[in-house]
Amino acid sequence: MQETEKRKLILDASLIRFSQYGLRKTSMQDIAENAGISRASIYSYFKNKDEIFRCVSIDVHEEAFRKASNLLEDTTQGDLRSRLATALYARHGRFLSLVLDSPQGAELEDEYSRLCGDVVSAYSKKFNDLLVLSIDAADGAGQLDLAGLGLSAERLATVLNLSAAGCKRGCTNMSEYSQRIADLVNLLISATRR
Repeated sequence: MQETEKRKLILDASLIRFSQYGLRKTSMQDIAENAGISRASIYSYFKNKDEIFRCVSIDVHEEAFRKASNLLEDTTQGDLRSRLATALYARHGRFLSLVLDSPQGAELEDEYSRLCGDVVSAYSKKFNDLLVLSIDAADGAGQLDLAGLGLSAERLATVLNLSAAGCKRGCTNMSEYSQRIADLVNLLISATRR
């Protein structure tokens, strides 16, 4: 097995264990058993569970960013509203689904905040930059009237991105979150249309 395959195997096994039992109740031995490798082998890739958790978080963010990026860039996938809504959902929904689906969701959120704040910030900025490009393109194509409202693409992107993150609060299922995102995009894009 190649190095990258083994590392991915460890991270996939860790995500399963963390989702089922939380970070505190998951041991390196548990991860090793799920991955079908020795505990000593894990230590040749990661120094501890916190590092594994961070790497799992990075993988989740990277996957969500890639999916959101593809949705925004593919103009054959509907109008601006639907692309924005599906991209925001893809970007923000994955972690929420992990929290909602896990009996250890509250602990996962706490550990995520404790260990991964810089990861969240970096991917939020990266996604915000992507939103700016999409909004600028829509404004240039006459689909939005940002200047008429005294908005910049960056300000609208920031409001969309932060609001989508805030829409997670109190959600009990992913359908509710999806509807909140659709409502948010409809409201903001309706206000900025020509």
